Amino acid sequence: MSVWRRAVYLLAMMPLVVQAHEFWIDPQRYQVPVGEPIVADLRVGQEFKGDALVYLPSRFVSFAVAGPAGRRSVEGTIGDRPAARVDTSGPGLYVLSYRSTPSHVTYQRFAEFERFLGNHGLEWVREAHRQRGLARSGIQEAFTRHAKALVRVGDGDGADRAVGLPLELVAEANPYTGTPAAVPVRLLWRGEPMAGAEVHVFRKSGGCQATRTRHVTDAEGLVRVPRGAGDRILVSAVHMEEATAQIRQNSGAVWHSLWASLTFTLTDRTDSAATATACEQGAGSATGQG
Repeated sequence: MSVWRRAVYLLAMMPLVVQAHEFWIDPQRYQVPVGEPIVADLRVGQEFKGDALVYLPSRFVSFAVAGPAGRRSVEGTIGDRPAARVDTSGPGLYVLSYRSTPSHVTYQRFAEFERFLGNHGLEWVREAHRQRGLARSGIQEAFTRHAKALVRVGDGDGADRAVGLPLELVAEANPYTGTPAAVPVRLLWRGEPMAGAEVHVFRKSGGCQATRTRHVTDAEGLVRVPRGAGDRILVSAVHMEEATAQIRQNSGAVWHSLWASLTFTLTDRTDSAATATACEQGAGSATGQG
């Protein structure tokens, strides 16, 4: 076995990365001229800082792009990094989406599990865990990722749309056309709006440190992301369910967390003056709310 093939094999055998980190699709450019490809990384980390993962089909159930010509799979070669290179067929809004296979994590102490739950508005799981009579140590959890990114090609006309992810964030307004004061984003759970769920919005301007704000979806599953100069946006939500019989049989996990993310930008990232101003205004407020 060659050194390269062995390295890819070892990657496939390793846990995906620490579960408490965000996972997102990170386009190199969110606004692309017609005829040029969309190039994007898959990243895992925190606050827009993370490791770029390779293209590895064993890690995903689906990896696709939807654009003016319809929806198609993102093709690649094992080990490609960046993981996505997509030809564009014409102007419009392109929606990249990714659904992972399950990975697993074990919490040795209940306090670690509680801390994770508190960080994502999942406090109800504590009582559910007790009522199910589950162990308070060695807690096994499966987790899956459900990521999307919006890229403007040419004029960027078009709309985000649900692509069938179990947990999914959908922008209800095109962030690249018009000048809405805020972009409404809807959280869907198995196709239906999810009310009362905690959603985190990370925003980063140029070389500034990312900020985070916490929101709760309204009765229609909506949160609103205010427009700001130079902002790259990562919207994130986590939901928990009891592990299915198949997951329990395969891994012994008793819970299954689903992580949704949506990335886009609210201004042209070449606007360096606006980015510099936003960075100065944002100094000293890196942690945001919560």
